[in-house]
Amino acid sequence: MGRITEYLKTKGLKTAKIPLLDTPVYYGATDDYDIAFLVNPMGLPELTISTTQEKNEEQKSLEDCLSAIDLKGTYGIIGYHIDSSCMHFRFSSETKNNGELVAFMEWFLSLLKQYHATTANKCTECGQEMNEKNSDWYNFSGTGICRHLHHKCRHRMEREDQQARALIFRKYPTYKRGIIGALIGAIPATLLCAVSYQFGDIAVITGMAVVFLSWLGYIINCGFRGRCKPFLLYGISLCGMLLGFFLHPLFGMQLSKARGTDPLVLLFVGHLLAVFLLICIRIAEVALYAHNRKAGLKGVIKVRENKALTKE
Repeated sequence: MGRITEYLKTKGLKTAKIPLLDTPVYYGATDDYDIAFLVNPMGLPELTISTTQEKNEEQKSLEDCLSAIDLKGTYGIIGYHIDSSCMHFRFSSETKNNGELVAFMEWFLSLLKQYHATTANKCTECGQEMNEKNSDWYNFSGTGICRHLHHKCRHRMEREDQQARALIFRKYPTYKRGIIGALIGAIPATLLCAVSYQFGDIAVITGMAVVFLSWLGYIINCGFRGRCKPFLLYGISLCGMLLGFFLHPLFGMQLSKARGTDPLVLLFVGHLLAVFLLICIRIAEVALYAHNRKAGLKGVIKVRENKALTKE
């Protein structure tokens, strides 16, 4: 990979390592276009260009131009894909140590200008201007595809990925859906909490049931797994426990210390156990998130520069 590596470094591209692939990826802007290059685990070089044509006619003309050329014989290309957001090329393993890759990049990047492809300062998802503050590079599920996107476009694509991985209802994830699901899950748990005060100290564990069913409802109904999620679940769970406490006289239970532990003490201890369970769930979710990110299983992963590799 000596020649292509030197070429990419002279173009000022940064270097990072992609989870799961365990291979360097070179990424950045060159000749007015955002490109990313790596060698996949099968030893095949892959090139991604974050660009698109604003007119369908121009995209078709570009595809016709590529079809008219013997890409495999001339540049060692064994497959390519062009869509509305990026262009992805895969090369044969024989091209790793010769100049076909460099020749193709120089030829194709100049060709893109002729067909008015969007340049590095435009997001291929929304078409709006990008800068260092509102955009970054992202890898998709540990694949060879790396793209330059707006942060907001990345978040939308993460939600779409979460939607594709949903357990039951494949809906677009939102906080609103999560709140509705958590409330539905909390209803039976709240009634259970109210009834449990008739059985004395066992009432302390019903707070955990409120948390668990609220969390389950949030997940099943495609709630967005963002930073606000734990606070929403805590608020809904707390309301469920308080409602269960104030409703328990309807089930024939009087606030009497003679029947066991003071109900207020049961409520307080139950709240502490519920918070403990919520923290455990959050820790498990964060650990799973970190594992998936390291394994390349998470949908959209931020590409972080490895300065040591960049300087090599």
